[in-house]
Amino acid sequence: MKQLFLSLLILLAISSLQAQKLYVGGKFAGGITRLPNKDVKKQADMPLSFGYSMGGYCGITFTERLKFQGELLFSAINQKYEGTSFFKDTSNLLNAFDYKSVTKLKNIDIPVVAILGKWIYVEGGVCFNILLTADINEVASNWNMADVYNKKKEDISSHFQRINLSLVGGGGISMMILDHFGFNAGLRGFMGVNDFGSSVNTLNESLKSGRTGYWSLMINAGARYKF
Repeated sequence: MKQLFLSLLILLAISSLQAQKLYVGGKFAGGITRLPNKDVKKQADMPLSFGYSMGGYCGITFTERLKFQGELLFSAINQKYEGTSFFKDTSNLLNAFDYKSVTKLKNIDIPVVAILGKWIYVEGGVCFNILLTADINEVASNWNMADVYNKKKEDISSHFQRINLSLVGGGGISMMILDHFGFNAGLRGFMGVNDFGSSVNTLNESLKSGRTGYWSLMINAGARYKF
């Protein structure tokens, strides 16, 4: 009796695996990125910062309306700063200069998501973020233009965590063009669960308190092949 029961379980498992279909694909996304900290929040006119991601994915289709998908993406996260800083010179006179700088992170992102829906879908899951590089580029000039300098790219990787975790959510449309080929397009958001690193202000100075978070909102498009 036990052997019969085990045989039935094995047959059910085999038939279930055969009913599932694997697929692979590639995608590209671009949109708004933000690394918020207390220095970012106090800027009244915050410039938009844009980033992108690209890579491949594979997934398994359990039903027409349920899929699980894993992705491997190369991502670039940017945070722009603009403003004016006031200081006293050697003669104790108040001076000022305008600055523009951008913090750039390059990551390997590994999202794992569940996808619900057929033609119109929603998705949700988690993303593991692995930091590759972090740097800052700065340009500043005195108001009287007597002193202008361009600070070259500077490595600030030590200010950021090497491994981070984000929540993923979004939705869009998904269609099959032929029996095995399809495409999808949608909107996806990321929200950091942990602090991505210690705060660095616009002039690449470490802040005494506060942390740096992460969020982004990106439009993505991709194509896939279903086996």
